[in-house]
Amino acid sequence: LMRCYYWLMYGQELERALGTAGFVRAMVTLILLLCYVAKLVSWPFYADALIMALTMISTRMRPTDRVSLFGIPLQNKYLPF
Repeated sequence: LMRCYYWLMYGQELERALGTAGFVRAMVTLILLLCYVAKLVSWPFYADALIMALTMISTRMRPTDRVSLFGIPLQNKYLPF
């Protein structure tokens, strides 16, 4: 359930920042890179890696924005860790 939350919230934030075309290009690039790396190291490709990459890009674009994680206010630069 948290992964869906991350995917929706940070995906929307990234789409607002990049625009629809930039967001689609970023998603296609991430999928292709993650598929290539998964094939290279013989690991299965999971959506978790895509969600983590999406969260990482979104939080690094706006490191000073504040978010509430389980009621605890944090800055984006401390996420997703």
